[in-house]
Amino acid sequence: MSGYIRLDWPDLSVALALMIVAIVLARLDRVGYTLLFLIGTVRTIVQLLAIGFVLRGVFKVEAWWLNAVVLMVMVGAAVYNAVRRQEHQTKGYAGIVAAALLIGPFFVLAVVIVLVIKVSPGKAQYLIPMGGMIISYSMNAVTLYKNRFDGEIRARRREVEAKLALGATARRAAEDVVRQSYRAALLPAVNFMMVVGLVQIPGMMGGQIIGGADPLDAALYQMLVAFQLTAAAVISCFVASRLTFRTAFSRDHQLAV
Repeated sequence: MSGYIRLDWPDLSVALALMIVAIVLARLDRVGYTLLFLIGTVRTIVQLLAIGFVLRGVFKVEAWWLNAVVLMVMVGAAVYNAVRRQEHQTKGYAGIVAAALLIGPFFVLAVVIVLVIKVSPGKAQYLIPMGGMIISYSMNAVTLYKNRFDGEIRARRREVEAKLALGATARRAAEDVVRQSYRAALLPAVNFMMVVGLVQIPGMMGGQIIGGADPLDAALYQMLVAFQLTAAAVISCFVASRLTFRTAFSRDHQLAV
């Protein structure tokens, strides 16, 4: 297999021109995302260059503690963005997201690193890219769960309170709310697994193929990624649902939000 094709700034300027076309079209149709696209374009350039330089150094050191620091920074950024994206702020929500993202992603990452890939925790080449994917995916799942949970509670408040008044426990009264919130959070994962390889060649697989890897080897890695992302999302939502539920109801089984 031939090696990957290196890109330089003149090459990327063409891709940047495509973004300018997208921004102009969005502006013409008054989508309202013009400023966000501009900011996003600048942030994409700055953030990816920054992480590229950082990972160059981290890959050379190959120390488990340095990898752990990088992953914890990722978790911190994920918590910050998850809290910012909440329309209705809930007391203690940052702690809920942090717990979910520390338990789900790190459990799955540990299993994959130790039992599947079988590399040292100091191997940043594997640990950090996979950890970043898992943390990001789990953050999105937890955010979707919380948004749907808040919306369902507001929309079905009278129904939940009526069940509580008739003697139902908080868990029983809100089981439909929790179920619908779970489904909304995990729907992207389900959709992804249903169409992967048919409708799209995902980033992990596409990147490896472009880099010169055998397509079958790339497919096996993509299977690993799909399974670990889904497992981490489910575990993170499981943790988040339990903690979110405690903030929504009092110990006396009364609605507290």
